[in-house]
Amino acid sequence: MQKDTRVFQVGELIREVNHFFKTNYERVYVEGEISEIRRSKEGHVYISIKDESRNLLRAVAFKWIGEGSQEINGLKEGARVILFGSLNIYSYSSSFQLVVKKVIPLEGSGKWKLLYEEIKGRLSREGLFDQEHKKDIPKIIKRVGVITSPTGAAIKDMISVVRKNRSQVEIIVYPSQVQGDRAVETLMGGIDFFNNEYSGGLDMIVITRGGGSLEDLWVFNNEKLARKIFSSELPVVSAVGHERDFSISDLTADLRAATPTAAAELFSTDNKQLWEEIQRRLISNYSILTRRLANSRMKANSFTAAASGLRIRSGNASTRVGELSTRIEGFADRMNYLKQSEFARVLNRFREALSLRKTGENRAELKRVMEGMAHRAQRIFDMRKGELPASAELINKSNEQFRRKLITVERLGERLSALSPLSILERGYSILYLDGKPVKNSSQVKRSQILKAILHSGELTLEVKDAKERR
Repeated sequence: MQKDTRVFQVGELIREVNHFFKTNYERVYVEGEISEIRRSKEGHVYISIKDESRNLLRAVAFKWIGEGSQEINGLKEGARVILFGSLNIYSYSSSFQLVVKKVIPLEGSGKWKLLYEEIKGRLSREGLFDQEHKKDIPKIIKRVGVITSPTGAAIKDMISVVRKNRSQVEIIVYPSQVQGDRAVETLMGGIDFFNNEYSGGLDMIVITRGGGSLEDLWVFNNEKLARKIFSSELPVVSAVGHERDFSISDLTADLRAATPTAAAELFSTDNKQLWEEIQRRLISNYSILTRRLANSRMKANSFTAAASGLRIRSGNASTRVGELSTRIEGFADRMNYLKQSEFARVLNRFREALSLRKTGENRAELKRVMEGMAHRAQRIFDMRKGELPASAELINKSNEQFRRKLITVERLGERLSALSPLSILERGYSILYLDGKPVKNSSQVKRSQILKAILHSGELTLEVKDAKERR
């Protein structure tokens, strides 16, 4: 026995097989002819159904399902039906069977309509068609995924409409069968492909095919396909057959288009109108922004001119401040010079007095005083040169003295400016000169004499026409 060979218990194997059936064959439809019907004492109905090749499948309709069901209670041998239910294995006999949930009698071509109504009714009760589950179709559509036959009439019609409308929408085609045994599988594969590969780069999915008979379009009534459409994260548009055709896919999709052409008009015509509106608004906004930009430039130029004038005035003020600072520094230097000269003069007088004293007591006292004064003077001179650290008190006193002297200088400057002849001339007055001397009285001049008038700006040569004395 190989190490990887698994030995099942009988019940365990039956449970695993039943789990597989429940996962993959929970809802199946089986068409055939009833070959045998047997009703038990408990009220269960046991059915054998076969096909044209005499393949046989056993089925059971339990009492609680069959009660009140006219289709189950009215079954007869030889009748053609579609049984809907789920597959399982009956553990006590290990028999493979179909647990029937519904019976659809077949009467010629009417079987498709009956089956359609059965699927539609059940999915409707589950809420798959409810409007509250429908996803919105984007207003701006840039990329569309189309699931259809790449050679069919549907995709050709859609491309023709897009070209006619000059739409910029991008179409990505997922090739699928739309009829036959593998149609449902490939249609579902297309939905999975677009949801997995283009989840963030696709605006919607379109499932489509051209017209055909009810049998041709039957794959779009498949329950598994309907559930796959319902579970899609991307919006799905169903465009199957002609306008009169209405499939389960149409009911489950987020939007139904009557034909493939109508679907193409949906995402190309609306797109064209929307882009035209966007372009119109962009042009309008561009004009508004252009005007605002021009106004902003005019204001910026005004600000620049104002700033330039302010910079010139600031420069003039800086020049005057510099001149005043130079005058103050000269004044401070002059004051320091005078203080030092005065201090040296006093010191010399003390030294002379010291040399004239004869008594030792007086000489000692004067010497002590003079040495103290000399020490203090030396500290002042050293502090000016930066050789000794200045105390905070001395710095504060110096600053206060400097501030008072500065105020005094400014006041003197204002008084000098007010008394200056230039200030008087600036107010509109002039000075008259006769032979280089200022004229103070009209009696100093005579008729026809030539005078020179000094103005605030420039000078004039005047001839005296008349001279009168005014009291």
